Amino acid sequence: MVNVHVDSQLCSTTKNLTDDITLIELCDKLYPITGILPQDMKLTFQSQGKVHDVVTYTSDTSDTHPLSKYKSLDRILVEDTNTESIASQLAQSSSTEEAYQLPEADYAKKHDTVLNWKKQNKLGRFNPEHQLKLDRESKLLQDHLQTLEVNQRCFVKSEGLPERRGWLRFVGKVVEINPNDVWCGVQFDEPVGKSNGFCKGRLYFGPVAPHHGGFIKPLNVETGSQYVPLPIDMEDLEEEDDEV
Repeated sequence: MVNVHVDSQLCSTTKNLTDDITLIELCDKLYPITGILPQDMKLTFQSQGKVHDVVTYTSDTSDTHPLSKYKSLDRILVEDTNTESIASQLAQSSSTEEAYQLPEADYAKKHDTVLNWKKQNKLGRFNPEHQLKLDRESKLLQDHLQTLEVNQRCFVKSEGLPERRGWLRFVGKVVEINPNDVWCGVQFDEPVGKSNGFCKGRLYFGPVAPHHGGFIKPLNVETGSQYVPLPIDMEDLEEEDDEV
């Protein structure tokens, strides 16, 4: 799976996509999110601001697998090449009305708005299944957080990666990464991390030795006295998407 941020004139959201998805399948998935027809899409694939490729949907490229080509892909910019499309008109309408803030109650009554378009297509908070999924994930996370103990031994395990062990030193929000998500600050036994307890100049735990710290998604962490140091060489660990 590839966790990418999708940006267009009408939306900004994060999606999990399979890396073997074809271009035509990708465009079909992006259509209900962005409102842009596949044949009108111009896709820019980026990693940390670096542009890897710019493609458009054509019969020559429809069977390609764009996500498998780029390592650490984190953003797809979707542009509408059709200036007469509904999405383009909505975007233009939004930009021309920025100087005046329409009251929320009046805006909700309008029919030619992004809000009404999202309601009709049951997107975002108007998608019951999406909200149920978010609620389930939130409860799972909250239940798991109750099992974690700071300053206890821990292990970190993600799919496809070897187990790492250390000490759980911090649990909480890291505003430099995301103002809403909760992260675990782990002090590793071996130099297998990506930080030393700092995140963009702010200290959250430690500091610890270089590469002995990491900020990990809580569901990848468990604590317990049984997690003693591992007597193995872990120098060849690959980078982990759920860690910074």
